[in-house]
Amino acid sequence: MTVFAISLKIGIISDSFNALGGMDKNIECGYLPPDIEILQDDSGTDEGRGMAQVVHASAKNAKIAFYAPDGSLADFANGIQALYEAGVDVIADDLGTPGEPFFQWGPVATAANAVARDHGIPYFSAIGNNAGGSWAGGPYQAGPCPDWVPEGRATSCHVFENGKNFQKIELLRSTDALQFEFQFASPSKNSGPVRANAS
Repeated sequence: MTVFAISLKIGIISDSFNALGGMDKNIECGYLPPDIEILQDDSGTDEGRGMAQVVHASAKNAKIAFYAPDGSLADFANGIQALYEAGVDVIADDLGTPGEPFFQWGPVATAANAVARDHGIPYFSAIGNNAGGSWAGGPYQAGPCPDWVPEGRATSCHVFENGKNFQKIELLRSTDALQFEFQFASPSKNSGPVRANAS
């Protein structure tokens, strides 16, 4: 079903739009409108162009604005604000934000909430849930630090349930890249005895 969205402008946030090339051909074939507003592009897999194709197929008259953050949470938040300033009526993203705090709003959540609450712009996010691949434990248990922790960096280190200040992680399959995220149920940047500028 095609929806003819009169004067609706859709804001899209994704990894890239035309990093791999092909945008002009997509426009020529009718998969994209000719007047897409690309506020910022980046290197990536062009998922943003795929999202725009879905929007154009579903709402032929909708205008499209696009923003690809540079990989930082601050620029992601900037992109939300930039799309608002470009006059979009709706914003959708498909990016993960592993650096956002788990237990409070970070810059991306704050920016998304601001455009929704203060300006009435619906914000839709592709939210993943990797809870099955996580470990959760009790509160911080102070203990001595291993020798490899630089002197003065921390006054104590967390002791896990195994009585040690390290955890053994077993990988079930090989992978190109792993990303570990450590967060505590405390205000961001203030967990444990580490100085406030540590994450």
